Amino acid sequence: MIAGSHFVETGASQPLFAKQGAVQTKSVTAKADIKQYEVVTVVANAAGDGLEAAPTTTAAQTVAVACFAAKAGQPVTVYTQGAFNHEMLVWPRTADTIGKRQALMVESNTITVEQLHV
Repeated sequence: MIAGSHFVETGASQPLFAKQGAVQTKSVTAKADIKQYEVVTVVANAAGDGLEAAPTTTAAQTVAVACFAAKAGQPVTVYTQGAFNHEMLVWPRTADTIGKRQALMVESNTITVEQLHV
């Protein structure tokens, strides 16, 4: 899938994606309640037979963005690749600047957050 300059329905007047590029998704299980477009960390579950996602609090290699909201224990689709407009994502309270937000993504090879240039 390719992210274009079109607007993803976010209820706001800004696009979800910062620029065009490849986008990939994966289905995981919500380990905790997750908001739509929340930055999450994806890890193997305790049984080792699936993946779980929980809100991100530190830099992690397996960062993703929740496509939809989900309650703990529910399946949720997450973006595992893409270049996102940082202002459209749900961040931990401590990630209140573009620099802090990019620092959370420093270990990720597939997810980037950027300032939207219009």
